[in-house]
Amino acid sequence: IINLDLGALETLVLSIENKTKVSKAPKSRLMIAIRKIIRNMSLIAIPLAIIVLANEMIHTINNNTDNLNLFPSYWGEDTILSRATFYSGVTIAYMIPCGMALLASVAMATGVVRLAKEKTIVQDLYSVESLSRVNTLCLDKTGTLTDGTMTLEKSIILDKSYNDEELEQLMSSYLSAFSSVNQTSTALLNKYGKLVQKVEDYGERSSSKALMTAFNYKHQLNVVNRVNFSSVRKYSAVEFEKRGWFVMGAPEYITNDEEILNQVNEYAKSGLRVILLAKVNGVVKDDAPLPTNKENVAMFIISDTIRPEVKNTMLWFRQNDVDIKVISGDNIGTVSYIAKQSGIANYDKVVDMSKINPEDDLNEIVMNNTIFGRVSPDQKAEIIAILKLNGRVVGVTGDGLNDLLAFKQADCSIALANGAAATKNVANMVLLDSNFSNMKEAVFQGRRVVNNIQRSSSLFVMKDYLWLFITIMPILLGLPHMIQPTVMSVVNIFITGIASLFVALEPDKTRVTGNFYKNVTKKAIVAGFYMFLPVLLITLYLVISRQFVKGMTLTELEPMFKTTFTDGDITEFGWIPVMALCVSISGFIIFFRNCRPFTKFRKILYIQKPSIFSSE
Repeated sequence: IINLDLGALETLVLSIENKTKVSKAPKSRLMIAIRKIIRNMSLIAIPLAIIVLANEMIHTINNNTDNLNLFPSYWGEDTILSRATFYSGVTIAYMIPCGMALLASVAMATGVVRLAKEKTIVQDLYSVESLSRVNTLCLDKTGTLTDGTMTLEKSIILDKSYNDEELEQLMSSYLSAFSSVNQTSTALLNKYGKLVQKVEDYGERSSSKALMTAFNYKHQLNVVNRVNFSSVRKYSAVEFEKRGWFVMGAPEYITNDEEILNQVNEYAKSGLRVILLAKVNGVVKDDAPLPTNKENVAMFIISDTIRPEVKNTMLWFRQNDVDIKVISGDNIGTVSYIAKQSGIANYDKVVDMSKINPEDDLNEIVMNNTIFGRVSPDQKAEIIAILKLNGRVVGVTGDGLNDLLAFKQADCSIALANGAAATKNVANMVLLDSNFSNMKEAVFQGRRVVNNIQRSSSLFVMKDYLWLFITIMPILLGLPHMIQPTVMSVVNIFITGIASLFVALEPDKTRVTGNFYKNVTKKAIVAGFYMFLPVLLITLYLVISRQFVKGMTLTELEPMFKTTFTDGDITEFGWIPVMALCVSISGFIIFFRNCRPFTKFRKILYIQKPSIFSSE
């Protein structure tokens, strides 16, 4: 089918781009969850910091053994207010997981670099994450399952008043009426003659390239008028001086001849594409149906070339529970055959979208079928929207201008390098070598990012909940703040910081499951309480054994937590260092659990951390 000329192409692109402006770019679920965690922790930290400020001031005023002033008289003076403010500020600092967003960005950027080495360009940083969550992948037939090249297998003259020479003259004139080409016309020129006129290729369709390589591309008949190809009506038309109008395109949209249509269906069962050329006895208009009086001139049988790597790729997606749907503008028989040869499951569940009526249940049709033929650009975008409404995370591949609306609707869009420039600009990812097997590596990188950030974020938030529990406990028991910030520095550096960075960058190909926010929060609360448990038990022991059994007051109980030094020697041992040691040991146990299942990298990382900690 002939592609559009330059003016019509610009009009089509402008029309589609206007529609894409309505669509919104997909948001990163990962970053939304991270922002939610930071926001919620901030909402807890700020009022808690105010309570800590008040609690510390009250306890320091009631037990002011150092005779501190309430307010400073000079900068840096140790006062009641400065001590209380210190603990209040530390509460905010330790309860906001500020490094999570940076860690996620670093992990994603690393994934982008690794994909670039596999000749896959990521144009949106969060697309790697989106692709890892995809459970429904919508593929185009031409250029995705096939490599975009087509071969004219044979031409059948239907009107015996035409001979081979006249058909060649008519076809070369028809093709030269348009300034751009596609694969169909090129395939025809390959069979009938050399390409002698340079034309522009916008990569919109592949069928015209097959035709152009079969017929000698030169102007022999005078063109009076023309109607450019449309993805909706599936044909183009040219009016020649003294010869009238000719139309060429999908047979189903041109003729009602049952014999012709039966032949088309038979060829389609073998995966062949059929293009019909007809003489129109009347005037063809861009915005009006074709005149009914037509004479079929010739049929062109064209074959696609299936990509050699597609079958293994489809098998991998099936094994990883990714549902495949093929959405194409071609005959459903042709698409179904190509899908079968590509190893796609349920290739026999087909629907012709050109026959869908407004009263049909489109939701049921989309969810219960795999192959969609004769699809218009608007219908393709609507199919994607229905899949998303049913809870699917949808990825879309394509190479033509008619894929733009679907790209904007999808969670993740993947364009091929040999596709239209406008399509590549809109896509989240571009396969530079048009190798569909690179999709597997892209999914692997996405899984690495999401799974590792989820594991690392649990360590980050665990530290926040630990500090929350440590801060709340003395307030409820009527005691001042006990654990020093230096203890949390050990947790930050050795358990949260270094560990999270290395864990976030290691390989991980396991499937992404569950809700990121719920997974991280649940693990963090449990781990944080586990680290806090020794502190709670020691504190309860001291309070119960000293206050309730021996009758000590809270004022008398406070010094027992602190270790007193005189000239560098310990004169009175307190329980806070024991608490700090228990917190650190608990932290390494939590990190041990996060490292499972152990890989060689994780073993090295875990063994080295206690040795570094002990050397410090």
